[in-house]
Amino acid sequence: DTTIAQISKQCIDADVVLVGIHQVNSYAIKTYGISESSKKLVATLKSMNKKVILCLFGTPYAIKYFSGADAVICLYEDNAFT
Repeated sequence: DTTIAQISKQCIDADVVLVGIHQVNSYAIKTYGISESSKKLVATLKSMNKKVILCLFGTPYAIKYFSGADAVICLYEDNAFT
């Protein structure tokens, strides 16, 4: 929660915020590795009336955990070249 508060404070003057989600895995049973704090960060930014563009590095099935995002860019790999 401290990290979310710090990020939120840094975004106070922004209209649009890009949020990158890394280390997404392919295990649906484990919510594709999406942490609660990642979901909470997007929800917090939306509650601040920010436009959130989500950059999801991994399976597109994980998009369902970020229904509040205004736009999503899905990148299929998370490695040294991406």
